[in-house]
Amino acid sequence: MEVIKENLDRPVVNNPYQNHKVISYKMKMGLAGEETWVYNFHFDANNKKAMHLLEKADIIDSREVYRLIHALFLLSQGEFNFSKKEALRNDK
Repeated sequence: MEVIKENLDRPVVNNPYQNHKVISYKMKMGLAGEETWVYNFHFDANNKKAMHLLEKADIIDSREVYRLIHALFLLSQGEFNFSKKEALRNDK
C-alpha cells in the first residue's frame, strides 16, 4: 500500500517475513493513465535470479524490466495504439 499512499514512482521493497521479499511497482494503465495498477513480485530472498532482475541492475537495468512488464500489461489489455509518450509515461 505504501506505493499508492505515498504516490511513489519507484519500486518498494518489503520483507514481510523471513526469507521472503515483495517488490511492489505502480503502473499507470489506459491511454490517458486513468487507471493505476500495482504489481507485486513475490519471491524467496535466496532466489538470486529474481533479485538480480527486480532489485539490482547488474544483469539488466531493473527499470527496463519494469518497462517491459508495463508494455506487456498494456498489450494484454488490448491497448495497442499508444504513442511513444504514453509508453514512456512511467519512466522517470
